[in-house]
Amino acid sequence: MSRVFFAAIVIFWLTMTTLLVRMQVRPEASALREVPPSRVLALLFEHQQTSSLNFRHADLRYGGISLNPVTEENGTQVLKYGGNVLLRASYLPHDRLSIGGQLRFGDDLHLSGAQGSLGLRDAKTRVVYQFDQSARTLDYTLERGGEAYRRGSIALDKPGLERLATELGLDPGMLDTAFASGSAIELTAHYSTFGYREEKVDAYSLVLKRGNTTLAEAFISQLGQVLLVKTPFGLELAPDDFLP
Repeated sequence: MSRVFFAAIVIFWLTMTTLLVRMQVRPEASALREVPPSRVLALLFEHQQTSSLNFRHADLRYGGISLNPVTEENGTQVLKYGGNVLLRASYLPHDRLSIGGQLRFGDDLHLSGAQGSLGLRDAKTRVVYQFDQSARTLDYTLERGGEAYRRGSIALDKPGLERLATELGLDPGMLDTAFASGSAIELTAHYSTFGYREEKVDAYSLVLKRGNTTLAEAFISQLGQVLLVKTPFGLELAPDDFLP
């Protein structure tokens, strides 16, 4: 019995040591660090701290956005946002894009609806939109010079998106690849660390993926502030004190 007892202690020690080494060497791959994404999102509304982020690409700043999570009196959790970004891509008109609106979350922090606007300052055009999750529709109004000149509703399914692509002069066939892949968008979260200059910062990592492709990764502090957002095409969002 004593040999069995000591053998069990050795096996337990080796197992825990292996897990600790794995957590330090590859923290992103450790299942022990996985947490429900709703727990991380809940931190935003628990502390209700504003996150002010800058758009950055190749060390150039293109604008900024402010995220303000609030909990209304009826318990509805709302993420308000607003900001602007300078359009510098060669295939887009050089203008400043203003963005603003809010995302509304229901039970278990599932998105229940959204509303907001996108506007070009120099072109004096704006689109106002409202999304209803239950109806799976997007209502929009196009404005020019402060006056509405077009209203419509888009069904967020394949036929509805194909009609939209046709109206915009795009090939509807480009949607076939997206729908044929069958890969659903997945949101995962785990406790992680990431390097900033010569320091290691502890945070929660939210990863948005479709199949094997990472669409975005966001690092959230334990106080519910957004520290960094990475995208696969080089665009990052970070506060002033995280910029080089």
